[in-house]
Amino acid sequence: MFISNSNKTLQIKNCTILHKNEISSDNVMSAIGIYFQNCTNIQVTDCTLTQNSYGMLLLNSTNILIEESTFNNNKMTGIYSNHSSKNLFLNNNIKQNNNTGFILEFSDSNTISVHNISENYFYGIHLKNSNENRIQDSYIQDNGKRNVFTQNSVGTQYSGNTRMEQWIEGFLVELGAVVFVTAYVIYKHSKDEKRYKIKKEFKKFIENDN
Repeated sequence: MFISNSNKTLQIKNCTILHKNEISSDNVMSAIGIYFQNCTNIQVTDCTLTQNSYGMLLLNSTNILIEESTFNNNKMTGIYSNHSSKNLFLNNNIKQNNNTGFILEFSDSNTISVHNISENYFYGIHLKNSNENRIQDSYIQDNGKRNVFTQNSVGTQYSGNTRMEQWIEGFLVELGAVVFVTAYVIYKHSKDEKRYKIKKEFKKFIENDN
C-alpha cells in the first residue's frame, strides 16, 4: 500500500498486509507493507503487517496515528520513520523482525507509547539523528543486540519503560546524546484510560498545530 502527497483525513483499519513472494535487493521498495510519503492526518488501526521488506515506512510525513497494530516477521524493519515528525505510535506489537524493530532517523518529536518491542534480530529501537522523542510505558526486551540504541540524538525522554534485563544492560547511547530517564517502574494505571488520555492529547496537539 503506497500513499503519497495526501493531507486528507484517512483511516486504514482491520487490514492484513503481507508479501508472499521472495524479497531481494531489487524489490525491497515494492515489498513494503504500508508506505506513506509526504502525508499527514492518517490513522492506522488494528492492522497486521508481516513478511514484508519493511512493515511500514514513513517518509516526510506528520500527524500520523499508528495504533493497536502488529509488525512481525518483516525482512528489514517493523516500522521505519525517516524525516517524519510529530507522529503518535500507540499500543503496537513489534516482534521478531529480521533486522530492527523500530527505526527513527531524522525524525523529531514523536511519541511511542504502550508498546511491546521484543525478539527483533538487532535492535528493539534505533534512534539516529532524531531529537525530542518520547518513549513511554513500553516493554522493550529480548532483542538480539541492544534493546535501545540512541545515536547522535538529543532530548530523548524514556518514562515508565520496563525490560527483562537490568537497566544498564541492553541500553546504549553514543555520540553525546542527552537522555532523560524517569520512573523506571511498572505503572498500575488502567491501560484503556492511559491510551484514551494519550489519544486525546494527540488530537488536541494536531488541532493546535494546524
